Formats: sequence, structure tokens, C-alpha cells
Amino acid sequence: MTKLEDPDDTIEICPSCGQANPLENRFCFSCGYSFRGEPASESSEERTYKRADLSPEKREKLERYRRLNAFARPYQILFAGSSLMEQFPIGELLMDLKLPYTIYNRGIGGYTTQELLDSMDICIYDLLPDTIYLNIGTNDMNGPDYRESELIGRYRSIIEGIYAHLPDVKLYLLAYYPVNPSAATDPGMQEVLTWRTNDRILSA
Repeated sequence: MTKLEDPDDTIEICPSCGQANPLENRFCFSCGYSFRGEPASESSEERTYKRADLSPEKREKLERYRRLNAFARPYQILFAGSSLMEQFPIGELLMDLKLPYTIYNRGIGGYTTQELLDSMDICIYDLLPDTIYLNIGTNDMNGPDYRESELIGRYRSIIEGIYAHLPDVKLYLLAYYPVNPSAATDPGMQEVLTWRTNDRILSA
């Protein structure tokens, strides 16, 4: 366990992912690591997601989130969506600025609108959030079969589902960010950006 030098800071750093956590946390809110060497409990009501069309990495993250949800406090702030949300440094922001908020992150890198629709309970509903920040949809654009009307239809279904389950929630939709293909060095991302163009992003 690693504590900060400031006596007012009662936090520990997760040895698995490096996120800062309140000292009372039994599990890292970012990666699910157990600070006490104990497994996360499961209720008989919980469902295990083993969708064949999800990559092993996505299934692992979804299962980790399902387990963490059992310890989440309702009516807090939630980040949901794809990699932009998953990689947002929530832990550092809260600790560095000493903000009195609880923020849960249920973003999954590479997630599409359809994948989020198929896991809304784990990624959103089960947490009963008071406020949601959502960014999802850019990965839908990563191929020749992309149809803007289909993306908008699934996005609408996500929003309608949120308000049907959480009618009083404050929902913030984050805009898609522009891309710079010339800055991409990874061959896989270079190929992705031949499809996920700024024209597609702007139109959506």
C-alpha cells in the first residue's frame, strides 16, 4: 500500500493500474484490483456476459465492471462510452483537485453503440447514477459498412433507454473529437482513420 506524504491524503495507489483510491476502498474503482486480497462477491441475480462477438479484453472489462457494481454507491457521477471515457484520468483529477465527488468509470476501449446497447445494465443502469457523461459512436465509423442513419438510431436508443430507466438523470453527451491521420503511427490506427474521417465525424 502506498500513501501520499500529505497527512490529509488518505489514499492508496493501485499496484495494478496506478490509480489513486480512497483508503477505505476494498477494490480499485478503475481496474477492480483487490487491496485486501479478496474476490468480489456476486449475487444470484447478476448476469455473466460472455457474448461471443466481444473480444476477450472487452468481456474481461465488462465482467470486472459487473463485479464492481456490487460495491458502487447510487446517485453518483458516471463516465460511460468507449476509450475516450475509459482513459480519462478520473482518479488523478479527484485527488489532485481534492474534489468531493464519487465518479465511476464504465468506459470500454473500442466499444460501439451496439455493444453498449447490449450491456446497458452493467455499464449504466446498475449504478443508478445521478449524472452521466457519455461519449460513444466513433468506433461505429471504422469501416466500409458504416451507415450514419444506423448510428443515429442506436444512439437514440441509448438515450431513450437511459431516460426510461433513470428519468431524473442529468445526461451530458460529449461531442466527437476531430482526427489527424498524419499523426497516427500505429498501422492499425492508420487504417481506422482511412474510414473514421473528419467528414464522417462532423456529419454525425
